[in-house]
Amino acid sequence: MTDGVPVSELAAYRKFRKSLYADMDAYIVLAAPGSAAVSQAWSNPAFRQAYLQAVSDWRRGDWSAVEDDIHRATEAAPNSEAAWMTAGSMYWWLRQTDKSEEAYRKAIALAPHDIKPYGQLSALLYALHGNAATLPVWSG
Repeated sequence: MTDGVPVSELAAYRKFRKSLYADMDAYIVLAAPGSAAVSQAWSNPAFRQAYLQAVSDWRRGDWSAVEDDIHRATEAAPNSEAAWMTAGSMYWWLRQTDKSEEAYRKAIALAPHDIKPYGQLSALLYALHGNAATLPVWSG
């Protein structure tokens, strides 16, 4: 057991994460492996179930189910930066950029000293609006 989660489930999660990144050529991760944010979100059974269902639905191409799964994951862990980072990345991949931006901003509000959500929000804004749109993200 690691943080109350069976090691086999944690290994499966990391395998899913790695394959998602490779399969979709997108940044869909929770946080650095072994981080407190990942452990906190992953130790929540409702979050874990919703996330794994999103992965399964994603692989089947069931986009409306993926959106429902993302919603369930953030409801299960509303105060988790990791949950909102995942939501932001998945929404971006689904081309729901308004929801993606909102999710990244929630992640920033929950963890203002973590650089990852700032980086993702900047990348999103750059893709949508160019370089000038990224500057306010970094200047506060």
